[in-house]
Amino acid sequence: MTAACLALTACTVDGVAQRGPLDLDTGRYRLEPTPAADLSEPDGAGQQAVNAAETVLLRGEVDPVLTAPAQSLPISGTNNLDALTFFTPPLVVDNRQPTTPKASAQPSSRQLRYGSMMAGRAPSDSAGENSVQVAVVRYRDAGAARTAAGELAAVARTNAKVNYPRVSDAVPGMTGGRSFTAGGRPSGWVSSQAVIPHGSDVVVVYAGAKGAGGRSWSARTVVAAGAAQIDRLDRSGDAAEQPRSEAGTTLLGLSVPIVDTQDRYGNEDYVAGPRAIARNYGDSAALLEAMETAGITEVAVRADDLFATRDAAAAKAFGAFMTSLLRNTGTSTVQQDSPRDLPSATCWDSGEEDAGNRYYCFLVHGRYFAQASGAALIEAQQVISAQYAILRAAGS
Repeated sequence: MTAACLALTACTVDGVAQRGPLDLDTGRYRLEPTPAADLSEPDGAGQQAVNAAETVLLRGEVDPVLTAPAQSLPISGTNNLDALTFFTPPLVVDNRQPTTPKASAQPSSRQLRYGSMMAGRAPSDSAGENSVQVAVVRYRDAGAARTAAGELAAVARTNAKVNYPRVSDAVPGMTGGRSFTAGGRPSGWVSSQAVIPHGSDVVVVYAGAKGAGGRSWSARTVVAAGAAQIDRLDRSGDAAEQPRSEAGTTLLGLSVPIVDTQDRYGNEDYVAGPRAIARNYGDSAALLEAMETAGITEVAVRADDLFATRDAAAAKAFGAFMTSLLRNTGTSTVQQDSPRDLPSATCWDSGEEDAGNRYYCFLVHGRYFAQASGAALIEAQQVISAQYAILRAAGS
C-alpha cells in the first residue's frame, strides 16, 4: 500500500490530540509492514558482513585522537575490497593512469566470504591529520586466508610504490603477517600498513599521518591496532556467523523499505548491531552506552533506522539522547517544521551543506525510536511519516 497521503481516523498521535483525520505525506513509501519473504536473506553474505562489524575495533579503541568518523563499510563481495584505501589503485600519477593490480582480481578473492571495515580520522583542524582503517575479511578456511594475506599484501605494497617515493620492508615491532611503511611525499604524509592472517580471517590495518611524529605514530598505531583486532576476534567467537534473529526479522519488516538506493556497498536492508551503528557517529562511545542503557541490541537499516528499545520510557530517553547528540554535532543545527499532521516527530537541519543527509527527522512511538534523513527536508519528513504509518498498521 503506497500513497501520496494517508488518512487516519481521528486519534491522538503519541499523546498529542489531533484535530481530525490525519493527512500524512508519505510520498512513495510503503505504509504496511513488509512480509518476511520479501526481506533480505537472514543468513546471507550481506547480513554476515553487517554482523562482522561487531567484531571490528571502533576508532576510539585504536586511538582517542580519532574522534571523527569516516566511511565504514561491510564487505559483502569482492568489489568492496577495491574500495578500501589500502587496495585502491591510484587513478592518475604524473598525468598518466598507472596499471596496478586489484585486490578483487586475485585468485584468493574467489574464496572470500564476507568482512567489515572501520575507518576514522582526527578532526580536520588537527595538526597531524591522523587517519586509520581496520578491516577483517573472512575466507573459506585458514589456508585460503593465508594465501589471501600474501596476495593482498602484494597488492597494497605495489600500490604504495606508485603513490610514495619510499617504501620500507617492514613496520618496526610488527610480528606476524606482512607490513611496510611508505613515505617521502612533499606533503610529509606517511602511512603504515599490515596484512595479518588469523585463522580463516585476514586482518588489514592502515594508519596514516603527517607532520612531526607522523611516521612513528603510523607505525605504532598499526602494530597496536593489529594486536588489538586479533584479540577482539578471539573474544568475539562466531558472532558474525549468526543468522538474523526472529526479532530482528520482525524489526526489519517494521522499518520503511527503500524506494531508491545508491547502496553501492550493500549496507542497507539489513539488521545491524550496536557497533555497526555507533561507528558512524562522532561520539561512538557515548552512543554505545546509550544503546546499552536503552536495551537496544538490533537496529533495522533501510530507508530509515528503526531502533527497538526495552520499553516506551527507554525509547523516550533514547530519543532525547539522539536529539542532543545531533544538536551537539555542530552549532548550525536548527529545528525545522514537523511533518504534516505528525507533530510528535521533530525535524532538524544539520547545516552540513555538502552532506547527502543534511536533514533529520526523529520519531518516538511506543518502544521504538526512528531516524530518517535526506538531502531535502521533505525526504526525511516523508520517510518518518511512513514509519509512523507502518507502526500504526502493525498495532505497535
